Amino acid sequence: MMQPITEAMFLQKSNEMLEKLYSYIETLSATNEIEIDFEDGVLSFCIEKTSSHFVINSNFASKKIWYSSPVSKPKYYELHPSDQWVETTLKTNIQNDLSEDIKKLL
Repeated sequence: MMQPITEAMFLQKSNEMLEKLYSYIETLSATNEIEIDFEDGVLSFCIEKTSSHFVINSNFASKKIWYSSPVSKPKYYELHPSDQWVETTLKTNIQNDLSEDIKKLL
C-alpha cells in the first residue's frame, strides 16, 4: 500500500499530470479546432465541431484529480505507486481515458 501523499507531493504530481494533458491537447489542437484554457490547476477545453466540453482539475482536499467528460461519467483519479493517476473504481489511467474519449469525438 502506498504511503499517504503529502500536500507538496500532491501539488507537484497533479500539476505535472495536468501539464502533460495540456501538452497532449495542445498538440491535437494543431489539426483540430479545440479551445483550451489552463489556469489555477484547472484544465478545460472544448472540441468545437461537437461543442464537447471537458474539465480536469486537481482537488486538493481529496488529493485526487477530477475528470469531467461529455463521453464518460465523472471520474476521480488517485496517484498510484506506479506514479500513474488511476481511476478509483475502474482502475483506468487518466491519459488513456482522455485519449479514448477524445477519439470518439474527433
